[in-house]
Amino acid sequence: MSSRTLKEGLKLESIKIEGFRAFNSPRELKFGDKVTVFLGPVGSGKTSLLKAIEFCLFGNVSEVVERAIKQEDLINDFRDRVLVSLKLVGEEGNKVEVTRIKERGKRTKLRLYINGKPFDKGDPEEFIKDLLGLNLMEFARGVYVKWDVLRDLIIGSPSSRSKALDKLFGIEVLEEIYSAISLKTIERKLKEKEDEVNMLLKQVLPDDKIGDLKLERDEAIKKIENIKTRLSEIHSEIESLSKKLVEMQALQDKYNQLIQERAFLQAREESLSKSLQSIPSPGDIIEISYLLRELKKEAIKLLSALIVGREVESLKKIPETDVRKLIPALKNTVKILETRLEDLEKEITKISNEVITYQNILRRIHENIGSLTERLEPLRTYRDELFFLNEKYGSLREIDNSLHEMKLELSELQVLRREKREALNLLKATIRKIREKGETRCPICGRVLNTQHLKELETLLDNLLKEKGDILIKRVSELESRINELQKIRDRIVFLEEKIGDLSGLEHELKELKEEAKRIGNLATRGEELLKELQTKRNQISSFTKKARRIMERIEPLLAAQDRKKELENIRKRLKEVEAELEELGYNPRLIDEVRNRLSELRVEMASLNTAKKYIERRLNELETILARHEKILGIVDSEEKRIRTYKQLYEKMRLVRYSFRAIQSELRKRVLQRVVKKANEIFKQIYVYPDYAEINVKVVRRVSEEGAIRSIYEIFVKRSVDESWVPMDTRLSDGQKTIIAFSMILSLRELSPCRLKVLLLDEPLLNVDEECRKAWVNMLGKSNMNFQLIVSTQDRRLVEELIKEYGSDIVVYELKHNGIEGPIVVQRKIVDSNNSR
Repeated sequence: MSSRTLKEGLKLESIKIEGFRAFNSPRELKFGDKVTVFLGPVGSGKTSLLKAIEFCLFGNVSEVVERAIKQEDLINDFRDRVLVSLKLVGEEGNKVEVTRIKERGKRTKLRLYINGKPFDKGDPEEFIKDLLGLNLMEFARGVYVKWDVLRDLIIGSPSSRSKALDKLFGIEVLEEIYSAISLKTIERKLKEKEDEVNMLLKQVLPDDKIGDLKLERDEAIKKIENIKTRLSEIHSEIESLSKKLVEMQALQDKYNQLIQERAFLQAREESLSKSLQSIPSPGDIIEISYLLRELKKEAIKLLSALIVGREVESLKKIPETDVRKLIPALKNTVKILETRLEDLEKEITKISNEVITYQNILRRIHENIGSLTERLEPLRTYRDELFFLNEKYGSLREIDNSLHEMKLELSELQVLRREKREALNLLKATIRKIREKGETRCPICGRVLNTQHLKELETLLDNLLKEKGDILIKRVSELESRINELQKIRDRIVFLEEKIGDLSGLEHELKELKEEAKRIGNLATRGEELLKELQTKRNQISSFTKKARRIMERIEPLLAAQDRKKELENIRKRLKEVEAELEELGYNPRLIDEVRNRLSELRVEMASLNTAKKYIERRLNELETILARHEKILGIVDSEEKRIRTYKQLYEKMRLVRYSFRAIQSELRKRVLQRVVKKANEIFKQIYVYPDYAEINVKVVRRVSEEGAIRSIYEIFVKRSVDESWVPMDTRLSDGQKTIIAFSMILSLRELSPCRLKVLLLDEPLLNVDEECRKAWVNMLGKSNMNFQLIVSTQDRRLVEELIKEYGSDIVVYELKHNGIEGPIVVQRKIVDSNNSR
């Protein structure tokens, strides 16, 4: 749904507020369809509720736009965010919900719902603006009437009242534009430019001084040209001599190089001749060649055993006669074997430690085996005893069955003994009662027994007493003895089985220890064998490397001697070549000194000329700077004089524009007042109930300021009834009367500028207004059939009572009280409809 389809008037249904200004904890309030009042003392949060409505609709409040406060100041000091949610309802039942969330240091978030569904058809801000039909500033003019606006209209100066009225009329931009057209700025700029021109004219040089400076400049230019000509001649001669010197230096360098080389070669020849006096005999050389061949074979064998295939193949390819290739290869082999020797030493140490560890483990296992064997010997006797008892008495289950049967039989026999004893006692008691009383009832069947039955009962008693119970007693004794014996046997078997269980566990543990001892013994044996093998390899490699180094130490001096002999032959050959080159060079050392002296003289003269040239050029630059600065100043003066003329022309045009603009402003104010004053008088006559003043009028008059500026301001007049004369409001009316006039104008603007938001917010609207006028204002609202929703914040209980009398149950009243950090306590007052009660 677009804002175009929601053309009906909108009213406020409810507000939810949290963390906004005075409100810390969440509060939710419902608005009355006609009138809602927030009643409370100063600082109880009434204005915070009105500001919350403004913030929720437009995302800001007018104080922030005017930079009186920052938007962060809207957040409660004890919270980090604001949440305000406003529900609006249209005349046709459409519902709009607007929610604003503002966190400290972050931008405000907007959520919009149309008839319960999230809005997703475009920019929600533009939708709300189009829906309401007004922006924040228009809202502040025609919907939300604040006390400071009334104050400016009542007690403000003429200029502040004019500014306030322009703001209400929506034409304050005209005064802003007029103020922006500042003639003082142009006047100040003209003065600055004229002062600058005067300062520049003081810096202009006389004509005769300028002529002398130009003559000096021309002479300096000629001197510089002469110096440049001589410098060019010197440069050409220096270039020619430098080339010649380079050629001679090339010969000198070659000559010196040859001399140095000859001296070096002669010294080296002498040193080599001395060192070659002791050369090894041919027999030593043959022996060393043999040793090298044997060493090669042994190295190949060792490398093959170590599986170093690439080095073996490389060593095999080298001829035994090529000593120069064979020796580096053998040296490389020695390095490989020495590296392998280090690895073997580490491996031998590791395996040796493992063997020692295995031996220690094996020793501990054998100790455990001995200990277990000692513990097993006494336990084996229990096995024979258990076997004997099982053979004689059976298993535990069989013994338990026998015990159970005997205990059952014993229990039955004991019951029989007890029944017989009880029967005898009963019979004796019956006989005794018959003898004492003559008769008694039978305790079993209940029939009456007398002396006639006595003989029969005595005979029965004699028979029972004659019956022997020895067999029963003997059987009971036998059973008890047998049960005790079997119980002991059972306890012994349980004990023996526990011991046999321990024996089995120990035997199993002994078996595992023996198997572990065998496994560890095998590991130790294999480790010892591997250790012997590695030690053998280590000894072979160590023997080979020592032998190879001894042979190398013997053969290296011989090879060095051969190298020195060959070097001596080459040096003698080179000495002959150097002598020949010196003869062919034909170098003369004295000629180069003459060329160098001439070059030095020319460079001294060049330096002197360059110094003179720099001095003259510096003076020439100074002259050029002075003359250029003089020309620049003249150009600036001419340019600034043209600019001054332009400023003067602009000043005259701006003065005419300001005058014309002021006339337009005055005319526009008059046209607005024609509509406003008529409606304001209608409202004034309904509110003001006293006969002393009958009508109001607002005029636009021109005033001349102390600086001579002409400006138009508003002057409010009232018509005095007694003489029908118009008197100024400022000097004749009280603050209460002024408040009524100001309020009449604001309400007239509201009726003349309708919008879709059918709401009027009033913040302390009737301060300093007496009771009769207050009643008249309330009656006027009640009789006007207003089509807008009225929301009032006030601390005036009398005003609230008047509104209740007028609107009855159609009014909603919330009373606000201070409540510390949590924020105001808000209680809805119960309204009794006095109209209905009457």
